[in-house]
Amino acid sequence: MSVITVESVSKRFGDVVAVDNVSLDIAQGEFVALLGASGCGKTTLLRLVAGLDKPDAGVIRIDGHDVTGTPPYARPINMMFQSYALFPHMTVAENVAFGLKQDSLGGEDLRTRVDEALSLVEMRDLGGRKPQALSGGQQQRVALARCLAKRPKALLLDEPLAALDKSLRERTQLELMALRRRLGIAFVFVTHDQDEAMTMATRVAVMDKGRILQIASPRDLYARPASRAVAAFFGDMNIFDGLADAQGVAVPALGRRLPRASHYPTGPVAVAIRPEDISLGGNEAITVPGTVSDVIYRGAISTVLLRNATGAILRVTVNGPTPSVGDAITVSWAQSAMLVLP
Repeated sequence: MSVITVESVSKRFGDVVAVDNVSLDIAQGEFVALLGASGCGKTTLLRLVAGLDKPDAGVIRIDGHDVTGTPPYARPINMMFQSYALFPHMTVAENVAFGLKQDSLGGEDLRTRVDEALSLVEMRDLGGRKPQALSGGQQQRVALARCLAKRPKALLLDEPLAALDKSLRERTQLELMALRRRLGIAFVFVTHDQDEAMTMATRVAVMDKGRILQIASPRDLYARPASRAVAAFFGDMNIFDGLADAQGVAVPALGRRLPRASHYPTGPVAVAIRPEDISLGGNEAITVPGTVSDVIYRGAISTVLLRNATGAILRVTVNGPTPSVGDAITVSWAQSAMLVLP
């Protein structure tokens, strides 16, 4: 059953179309990422679901009920902002209790709910501290506990990990995933970080210019992007312009015509190859000679940049010894590794 349903929703700000006829269903227990570059409409879509902005067209339902005109405080969902917005004069426990008190909860019920929420984020022993006495990661947990205390149908997260350092961000990602599994509620989060989306989300909606280009599991998006725009944004990809006809695919940047396959579209296309699908040497069906222009060292793996005769650059992932800058080498890949996209 869908917890959140967005039907043909649009939102304009003056001449700018921020959300353009978007439809989306999010089920109970899902962890859905809204992924895209700045200005793609992902935060506006999240704010529309939260009720912080009102759509110009379309319907938003939560748990089957139309909430399009319902104010934020009356919706059975909570939103956690990037800034955390903790009250500095209140203790941790008082911050978590604030929303519950607005709902007229008090006495033992209030104390139980606060204790329950702090226990979920492992902050029960710090309930008496003020926010300024906490680390950034601890403040993030308090903001999360405040949202969970109201037992929402869904939790909306607006780039909640952006302010954390790398190690803390990775640890918090795992904690959020564990919380989602334990609570069984829907999580919807906005991010521009594809690695974050791939790590946490059960489904990812890639957005651009106010539209959802494709929504699928991270694995399906990576292996089967539906368009050039999705392929370019989701994961590292070599992409070249081509022209497909009945005989094959002409790719000027690669200086050659590639074999035809029955499932290829015809006309202008994008030819895409993942760097990890390209091998050093000419053992595969499609070969490209060139000169190593740079090597990016990343520990166990490196990225080799190969410049071919046309001046095009191919990125190749190498696990092991790498050639040196200036070396003349040949790389190759199987035809099955190549995506030909509209």
